[in-house]
Amino acid sequence: MSDLPRLAKRRLTAYDSSWLAVLHCEAFASPWTTESFFDLLVLPTTLGWVLTECGRNVGFILYQLQADEAQILTFQIAKASQQRGFGRYLLSSTIDSIKAAGARSISLEVAEQRTPAQKLYESLGFILVGRRKSYYKEKEGRVDALVYSINLTKL
Repeated sequence: MSDLPRLAKRRLTAYDSSWLAVLHCEAFASPWTTESFFDLLVLPTTLGWVLTECGRNVGFILYQLQADEAQILTFQIAKASQQRGFGRYLLSSTIDSIKAAGARSISLEVAEQRTPAQKLYESLGFILVGRRKSYYKEKEGRVDALVYSINLTKL
């Protein structure tokens, strides 16, 4: 992928909260606020990465790591930067970081109509383990969340 050499990753900090809220608003019907991101990012168990292309923020991933389990809380690539492999790169490198930190599993939830995200998760080894009925509020109304998990000890 020719775009990857222009990509860089850095740790998220509480100072990123404002732009995270703006980007989150681009993709979610019930976006998180600046305060929500800040409150999460000041916790020692909340970690994440910013993905930049040529110095411009193009995406992020936010997760919590407790003991030997991680949960991806939210993950987004800006619409203008999608379909270029950035999401795969960010998620794959995050899986590697979480595994290196000693986690044995990662879980996440995704709205049932977000088929491209589901395909990405499945292609990286996540398996569907559950469903939460009417979990997300989307533009078209309440939708189910699909719960995915990956066992890092088998990678």
